[in-house]
Amino acid sequence: MKVTHLIKLFTAKNYKAYILFLALTFILWFVIQLVKPYNYNTNLNIKINEVPKHVIIDTTTKTINVNIKANGLKLWQYNLSSKTLKIRFKDFKKESTQLIISQNSILNRIVNNFNFDSEKISIENDEIAFKFRKKATKKVPIKISAQLSFKSGYNTLQSLQYKPDSIVITGSKSELKKIDYVENQKLVLKNIKDTLTGKIGLKMPSETIEANTSQVEYYLPVEKFSEKTIMVDIQTVNTPDSLQLTTYPNQAKVSFLVSLKSYDKISDLDFQVVCDYKKRYEQDAIMIPQLKKTPEDIINPKMHINKVDYLIKKKQ
Repeated sequence: MKVTHLIKLFTAKNYKAYILFLALTFILWFVIQLVKPYNYNTNLNIKINEVPKHVIIDTTTKTINVNIKANGLKLWQYNLSSKTLKIRFKDFKKESTQLIISQNSILNRIVNNFNFDSEKISIENDEIAFKFRKKATKKVPIKISAQLSFKSGYNTLQSLQYKPDSIVITGSKSELKKIDYVENQKLVLKNIKDTLTGKIGLKMPSETIEANTSQVEYYLPVEKFSEKTIMVDIQTVNTPDSLQLTTYPNQAKVSFLVSLKSYDKISDLDFQVVCDYKKRYEQDAIMIPQLKKTPEDIINPKMHINKVDYLIKKKQ
């Protein structure tokens, strides 16, 4: 009988026993590893929990190095758990601008959380300190900016209305001193033809600044507008009593946009075009007219004349 045939025969009859032997060997090895003592170094996170709203902590988590002497089973259980030790804010000792937790306090919490023997735990740090400061508050105005464009024939007499017009911000005193106002997120509105209402978010100056609201409501009344043109008498001022001043022409053409509801209400009496005798150009015998008065319910007034001739006569 050939050797290869004998090997195949032996293997076929004993493979089950061989597999069982390997399984028992692995189980024995695994049990030994679980009960075997280890000297284990690990990083543990210390996290401050339940921080009051009036307190600022720049870093709420710090990492410490811990040496643990324990068997494999306990270390295996430890590695399956979260390596973060959460400690309530009120459990820290407060000293000026620091929160302090002692080495013994951390040690006791490790024992309670992970079921280690306190005598077999060592921590490098004598204590862990976190810097903190109390928050301050300040009321600042909201500064709204928007890019508005209207559909042809539509416009508004008002600027964008919004509320609230101010907010209360919270942060460190040093940061609040640098803040005079808060701006809105970018707002672009195009082809406007209807009254607008909506909400827009606010931009906080930094991530550490909080506010009592994160957005404002805006409102913009929109109306149908039309162009109107009228002729306005030119008035003269500062003319000496002994002189008679006449301008040529004696009227100025003024155009403007007005809402349809106010179109018929606007007349030349709502405007005032003035030439000042003291500001005349004697050499050229001209005066510069100025549009001194316009009604409140129009927009884009334009005077279609930039100079007038004048004639001076002595009064009889």
